[in-house]
Amino acid sequence: MRTILTAVAGSLLLSLFPSAAAPQQRPEARPEPPRVRLQLLGGRDAIAPGDSFLVGLRYKLSPHWHIYWKNPGDSGLATEATLEAPDGFEVGPLLFPGPMRLPQPGDLVNFGYEDEVVLFWTVTAPDELGDATVFRFEARSKWLVCREECERGDGKAALTIPRSTQEHPGREVLEAFGASLLRLPKPFMNLAGAEARWEGSPDEPVLVQVAPATGLYRFYPELEEGVEFVRESVETLDERCFLRRWYSLRPTLDHPVPRVRGLLAVERKDGTAFYDLDLTRPRAHEKETR
Repeated sequence: MRTILTAVAGSLLLSLFPSAAAPQQRPEARPEPPRVRLQLLGGRDAIAPGDSFLVGLRYKLSPHWHIYWKNPGDSGLATEATLEAPDGFEVGPLLFPGPMRLPQPGDLVNFGYEDEVVLFWTVTAPDELGDATVFRFEARSKWLVCREECERGDGKAALTIPRSTQEHPGREVLEAFGASLLRLPKPFMNLAGAEARWEGSPDEPVLVQVAPATGLYRFYPELEEGVEFVRESVETLDERCFLRRWYSLRPTLDHPVPRVRGLLAVERKDGTAFYDLDLTRPRAHEKETR
């Protein structure tokens, strides 16, 4: 009887003082969502022989995190991506939309993307598609994603597109590409009233870009060969904007002549347009490129 009473009393004590019981397990911490999520998108919903279309790799980023353009700026690493296509399909070079300026501590500036971006390839189907009824594409990518800290990442995404038929002839589906499609660079000659030229001395060349004063102009350098950037100025005169970039000549055996390649961004109220510029400093006896 005493044994039974003792057991009952012990049970009452455990119910009154749960801390005296065996320690409870803490709930497992939920894993953080990935900083970058990938999705492969097609610009056509069906493929016919000889079709040329866009394939885009969408990067969906966690809030306040960013990845980098082909030139990351003062720090960071360029985003890399490759696309595998079925035999016979031609894949063009990787196309980057125009980037954002990402100011960093210490007066540094990076070039990259926040929230979401799509990188593109132009794909051309062969004239003969054989007996295949569906086509598979796979993209692989490596990136550095940063906020206050940085993390390296990599991933892949796949896409299948059916063959075009009489019942399903295929059509363009570009809506999913979003704003990234509008930020793809256009040829510099498409910017009405614009010109680019070299000025300055042979040792201190100056790249001058002139365009109508209808927006805010910025230059995003992609490639600067044979030169070292010194400073930049922007001024408006007679309803034209003059963007000048001073360089110091730094020739090498591979790059004896200054060459600058990059994007001229025109920021207006209705959005930003990007224009691809590639200019080599002519030798003294050559005519300037415009």
